[in-house]
Amino acid sequence: MRPKKKDDRGKLTTTTATTSAGSTSDAPTLIGRMDQVDTSLFLMAMSKKTSLCPSNPTDKREELFNFRVQIKNEVIDAIIDRSGSQKNLISENLVQRLGLSTTPHPHPYPLGWINSNIEMKIDHQCKVKFAVTSVYIDEMLCEVVPLNICNLIFGSPYLWDRDAIFFRRPQQYQIVKDR
Repeated sequence: MRPKKKDDRGKLTTTTATTSAGSTSDAPTLIGRMDQVDTSLFLMAMSKKTSLCPSNPTDKREELFNFRVQIKNEVIDAIIDRSGSQKNLISENLVQRLGLSTTPHPHPYPLGWINSNIEMKIDHQCKVKFAVTSVYIDEMLCEVVPLNICNLIFGSPYLWDRDAIFFRRPQQYQIVKDR
C-alpha cells in the first residue's frame, strides 16, 4: 500500500528513508502517516489512542510517532521519542520472548525517571536487528528496561546516528542509513 500522490509534480505525503550501501534498488523506502494499521510490514505514524490523550484529531503536536518493525519473525510496536530520550530502549519482556542475546552494560547506571520513588539499575544492553520494510533493515544498541507502553523506543542515539530530520507539520521523519 503506497500513499497517493498529492499533485502532478509527484510530491508524496511521505518521507523518504534510503540506504546507500548494499542496496539492490534505487527506489527509496517511503515513511509516512496513515490512519489505520496496515497488516503488512510498512512504516507509518499513528495516533496512540489512550484515555490519557485528548481526542482532538487536529492537534498533532503532542502525538507519539508510533510505527511497527519486525524483529526475527515478530512484528512489534515501536515509538520514535522526539521528546529527547537520551537512550534507545527495548522491553526486557521482548528480549526474553524472542530469545535475544544481551551483554552486560559497560557502565551500569541507575534510571529514576520512570518513578521518582523507585530506582532501577540499567545493567544490560541488547543489539537488536530490525526491519521496517523489506528494504530498510538496520540494527541498534538498546538499554534493556521494563517497558509496557511499547516494545522498542528509538531515542536520540539512533536518530543522531541516522541524521534523522523530523518535519513537524506533516508528522514525518527522514532517515538516511549508511551515508
